[in-house]
Amino acid sequence: GGSQPPKAVFCAEPGPGLVRLFQIRDLGDRPVPTYVPADLVTKFCTSNDVLVGRYGASVGKVFRGRDGAYNVALVKVLFERSVLSTAFVFHLLQSRFFQTPLSSASRSAQAGFNKRDIYSIWLPLPPLIEQHRIVAKVDELMARIDELEEAQVRREQIRIQTRQSSLHALV
Repeated sequence: GGSQPPKAVFCAEPGPGLVRLFQIRDLGDRPVPTYVPADLVTKFCTSNDVLVGRYGASVGKVFRGRDGAYNVALVKVLFERSVLSTAFVFHLLQSRFFQTPLSSASRSAQAGFNKRDIYSIWLPLPPLIEQHRIVAKVDELMARIDELEEAQVRREQIRIQTRQSSLHALV
């Protein structure tokens, strides 16, 4: 897990000696940038890292890293990059292979996991070239899903416009 400096040192604007502190909310659609003194954090991440929500409503949620530091609600996934593709790890941790055992690891009122909970999770690890093929296929399918969702929104807009025009013509 990450570092958690006291909120008293949080700043809303970047500045000398400050580093961006990523919290779960910052990796979603509505980030709230927070900057803290770099010497008060010990856990840093980059855009090449994979982070996982550690507890609360975002337990198990997988994020692509950003350049900065990360707080205690996130964990950085450490792996041998000569054997595993970052993109493959990102998709693998979103899959049932990781998410199903992780969901049964929580033991308290607030969902969460620790190192011991994930040590026993077995994950399929194909050769690196196969990982690249899998990632390409997943990305292709996700792009197709996005296209279909956009088409559905356009059809719904046309349906609404047609209905309004028909109603307007009747009046």
